[in-house]
Amino acid sequence: MIDKAKAVRLGIEAGSMLYDPARKDCTQLEFIYELAQIAPDGTGIEVGVKCGGTVVTWGLARIGRGKVIAIDNRRTENYETALIEKLVDYGIEATLLEVNSWDAPEFIDGRVAFCFVDADHSYKCISRDIAVWPDKIQPSGILVFHDYGVWKPNVAVKQVVDEWQERAQWEQIGIVGALIAFRRPN
Repeated sequence: MIDKAKAVRLGIEAGSMLYDPARKDCTQLEFIYELAQIAPDGTGIEVGVKCGGTVVTWGLARIGRGKVIAIDNRRTENYETALIEKLVDYGIEATLLEVNSWDAPEFIDGRVAFCFVDADHSYKCISRDIAVWPDKIQPSGILVFHDYGVWKPNVAVKQVVDEWQERAQWEQIGIVGALIAFRRPN
């Protein structure tokens, strides 16, 4: 495992969207690293990978603690090759699944210890994600959503997550920037 400061720096270099260069703010990357670190051993997932910088950050916190799976529905060979090479460069052995985020759980054996959902934020798509990912999380596992409380056209993360949490009653770990994190009850 690489320490938090180095993992955050490498995540920024790899192009994490959780870093705000205008304010030089890396608190969201620090939070995602900490969440990955406190999650139990087991598979770690990122849904909606984009550049790969965030999976680099949290993946460095989980080296030797379980599989790392990056999920995105981009279907180009260049994207897959570049992402896998980036992760390998940082010592992270990862699998890339190129499927829709809500279809991915059927391709993953067993439960998941850590899951970061940062895919399509529309009401329709985040509703599909929240219908499948919580059931995939192991007891005491961590589930994180991006763009919570952010106003952008067609972003419904806060609405859908709040509706789910009202029913689910998972332990809320915290909100940092546009991230909200929960721990699955035992």
